[in-house]
Amino acid sequence: MNRKQFWLYMILVFGLTWTLWIIILPLLPMPLNAGGQITAAIGMYFPALSVLLMCLFTHRKTGWKEMLKLHARHNGIWYIIALFLPAVLTVLGGLIYFAVFTSEFDPKMTYMASLMAAQDTAAGITPAMLILIQAVQAVTVAPVINSLLAVGEELGWRGYMVPELRKKYSPLVTHLIAGLIWGLWHTPINMLGHNYGLRYAGYPWGGILAMSIFCFSIGVIASLLFEKTGSIWPPALLHGAVNAISGLPIMFQKPMMIQGAHVLFGPSLNGLLAGLPMLVCALYILYRMTREANV
Repeated sequence: MNRKQFWLYMILVFGLTWTLWIIILPLLPMPLNAGGQITAAIGMYFPALSVLLMCLFTHRKTGWKEMLKLHARHNGIWYIIALFLPAVLTVLGGLIYFAVFTSEFDPKMTYMASLMAAQDTAAGITPAMLILIQAVQAVTVAPVINSLLAVGEELGWRGYMVPELRKKYSPLVTHLIAGLIWGLWHTPINMLGHNYGLRYAGYPWGGILAMSIFCFSIGVIASLLFEKTGSIWPPALLHGAVNAISGLPIMFQKPMMIQGAHVLFGPSLNGLLAGLPMLVCALYILYRMTREANV
């Protein structure tokens, strides 16, 4: 691990992204509207840009030539996992959340119905039908589209940061550090209300903790996909699939509870409670990685 190169990367990725999010985002109307979403999305490319700049300054090669290939032959199972695992984990997480906070569950999907009424959705489409359509999109076209944004992050995190940390640390320590870094990286947009809102107890530290645990969990799974395929696209696809479906359980939450007191716990996959299935999955993967590393 080259410490000077690594710290240069850290300075670049935090400096560039936080400058965008801290200076520009607060000037836009909140909650994040289209302009804010675009600005936040631009930041997703800064981890990759930071790698490029670091390599330019230090005369290091990016190593992207191979990882940007699909390597789909004999790796189809990993692409399938990237597409569908987030959906499975989201359903399990939503079930756990509503099993604990039973009073928040709304089988009539009032929130979805209100959104449809506000947006004047075509007559004849029920909330259940619309959710089904969104669920199908979330395991088909949406992850592919989202991966075109997520690849900007994954080239930085999985393509550079995690492999560099792995040169010095064990799989567990590597992903604990990587999860903390990735979670802290989100801090400016979380403090503006993205992901957890502004009204939860312990703001903003609870949100930073929850986001770091979420990033740790998804990061471990993404690293496994990268390790098995040698391609950055399965991690980007996983990342895109998570972004596409993780918030779907919110549609079954009573409107007055959304962004309420329990938002840190779920029902989205980035909640402390709803995220338990993904955390368990990540810990099991790390257990297997550690065993293989010690053989």
